[in-house]
Amino acid sequence: MKHAIDLKTDPDFPKLISAYRKNIRDKYSIDRIKAYPQFAEIREDAIERMVSYFLELLYPELKERIELDNAFASLKGFVQNPSKVFGLIGSLGLSLWRIGKYLPKAFQSGIAALSSYLTAHEFENRLLVGAKEKILNGKDILLEENFKELLAIIPIAEAEKFRKDTVSLFRTLSNDELVDRIILILDSIIQKMKEKPSLYSSQDIKGIELGLSILTKGRKILLNLSKTEKVLVIDAINQIEKDYYESCL
Repeated sequence: MKHAIDLKTDPDFPKLISAYRKNIRDKYSIDRIKAYPQFAEIREDAIERMVSYFLELLYPELKERIELDNAFASLKGFVQNPSKVFGLIGSLGLSLWRIGKYLPKAFQSGIAALSSYLTAHEFENRLLVGAKEKILNGKDILLEENFKELLAIIPIAEAEKFRKDTVSLFRTLSNDELVDRIILILDSIIQKMKEKPSLYSSQDIKGIELGLSILTKGRKILLNLSKTEKVLVIDAINQIEKDYYESCL
């Protein structure tokens, strides 16, 4: 079995990141989305915000990517062991009837974000091996047709999981009341963690701050959209991810 490539020190990895970021812009271009009659009414500013969110959350530039990896590692610890956070709930000063039913949802949204992030990054070793071969043969991986050949390497099950996790995250973000309550909870948790430095490290706090950031930035994408428009955006993500991957095969 081949050893995994050390991505962060590999000279071709920044090229792969740049190509992946360009591909997200290609895949979610306004012209491509508007080519679907059912999505023609989606506002251009909503599309632009969505693309920015994908680039910031799933595939930032290398320096931000390393910071994000560390914060996601911490978030993963809380998602897998929510008792680390639940121990703070009693001292939050928020009545349990106001937040109790939202706690499971808070962690479900954390899991969805974490899953789509991890699934996207599980692709990388395969993609980098393929990218190296293309670069060696003088092919430009920034060209969409070349990058689509790389995406065809991703197993169907992983592509499906990524699509479903991403749609699940956006479904959570489309529920205004739920997101507002989760933001209130996470903000209170962060303040309490900062008061207990002997129990919670700065990395622990960054993990929860990342969860909060995922929600607050995601909330902005869907801000001022009607319920019908929100459904359209979620349906567009689902359909475009499915069709685009199939077009790569």
